[in-house]
Amino acid sequence: CDDTPVQLEYYTDVLRSLAKKYAIKLELLTYSSGTELLFHYEEQKEFIDIIFLDIQMPGVDGIETAKKLREMGCKSEFIFLTVSKEHFLHAFDVRAFNYIIKNETSRTRFEEVFVRVIEAANEKEQEFILLTGGGAYRNVPVKRILYFEVQNRIITVYYDEEQFEFFSSIGKLENQLTPRGFLRVHRAYL
Repeated sequence: CDDTPVQLEYYTDVLRSLAKKYAIKLELLTYSSGTELLFHYEEQKEFIDIIFLDIQMPGVDGIETAKKLREMGCKSEFIFLTVSKEHFLHAFDVRAFNYIIKNETSRTRFEEVFVRVIEAANEKEQEFILLTGGGAYRNVPVKRILYFEVQNRIITVYYDEEQFEFFSSIGKLENQLTPRGFLRVHRAYL
């Protein structure tokens, strides 16, 4: 997200080049203002792992954009990519992953930050949910869960080639997992 088209194009090319070098599947969405990013966030939020944000933009600046995204529940990694040095401390307020100064940060340093943020995003994708039932515990990777089924207050989680039964309410589970992309399609299935 940058209001300068030349910078937007330059860093898009750099990111594509690094993704190719490290064999990373990358889909880039570009925005020319914080307002535009905020407007489109709701439709894209499940797919945004990393947000590169300029700070000095007309209208809603990058820091304010990041604050509003966090208020909306955004868990993406933020990297501020800016010419501004004076907003560095504000980046901590929105839990920014890094702060890069344009035209001063070397390509090598940018690449190091890129590799680290990709690792952080991949770790986030490996979220787990701890389930307990019948004295047994299962730490199930959320991304591997196919669905949940409830019968007589016993919930069965189906994931990979396995299943596990535990006691809970489907409503409680629904509240916990809806932000992670789960949908209740029937009173007995999530």
